[in-house]
Amino acid sequence: RILGRNRFYLRGAQAIEEIANANSIVFDKTGTLTTTREQDVEYEGRPLTLALQQAVTALAAQSIHPLSKAIAQYFNVKSNMRVQGFREVPGKGVEAYVNAQLITLGSSKHVTGIPEKENAGSSVFLAVDGEFYGFFRVKNRYRECVPQLVQELGKNHRLSVLSGDNSAERHYLKQLMGEEALLLFRQQPEDKLNFIHQQQLKGNTVMMIGDGLNDAGALRQSNVGIAITEDTNNFTPASDAILEASQLPKLPLFIRLCRANRNIVIASFVLSILYNIIGIFFAVQGGLSPLIAAILMPASSLSIVTLTFGCSNWLAARWKL
Repeated sequence: RILGRNRFYLRGAQAIEEIANANSIVFDKTGTLTTTREQDVEYEGRPLTLALQQAVTALAAQSIHPLSKAIAQYFNVKSNMRVQGFREVPGKGVEAYVNAQLITLGSSKHVTGIPEKENAGSSVFLAVDGEFYGFFRVKNRYRECVPQLVQELGKNHRLSVLSGDNSAERHYLKQLMGEEALLLFRQQPEDKLNFIHQQQLKGNTVMMIGDGLNDAGALRQSNVGIAITEDTNNFTPASDAILEASQLPKLPLFIRLCRANRNIVIASFVLSILYNIIGIFFAVQGGLSPLIAAILMPASSLSIVTLTFGCSNWLAARWKL
């Protein structure tokens, strides 16, 4: 209830325990550490007619990938063109027939068959009817909360970044995440899943934080998967939780609250056991009348409910959640 009030939506209560136990946090980069609402886009290539601009916009608007969203807003044109045969390949790109033309957006290798250069940054390549036209260079803007966020999380967790982009931003990310953070680039969806599986084989409890599209397999494989979204209507079935992007700075507090609630539950069990041991001690000696026992039994349940509810709300108020 407290987490939901702060726009952190859990699929089930089990996720609270997994969040509390996590000792390794794996981040996706695009759409997670970077924002999808503030991106600088440049187009290089053959000039595009208004009709082609509208066709590209119509195709990009079909995908919820952060780079597609940026391209959909780039031309600033309205498009009501019909999109047919839409196909999206996670980690590679999207394509469809728009205005009787096959429009393809994706990685260099997917569109042109040529691997992308390491220093190219985040780029999306465009082809029309199989003919290469140009590419969009998208400059990421990292969320303002990221430096403080990774500093807080790094105190108790091992941090990793798995990115589908090339390593052009390795130096900056190393400064941002710290020397101990593990950075891996050009990661396909199956690479992310395998990395998390290997971490689990080493005994780590892994929390995966991603945008929910290319990370679906990794989110499902992780002990607890959290999908970051600018729009909570984009539900991701593979995730255990959905966190509104504006609430990302509160993630360390959410983790603290989950850990505290785990301790509250343990304390409640201990109190309940002691309560019943004392009650049984007096009962077997004939020191409790049936009337008193009938009163004390529901009082036990009420005391546990009061303890858990009161402590949880006190902590939430203390941490301003």
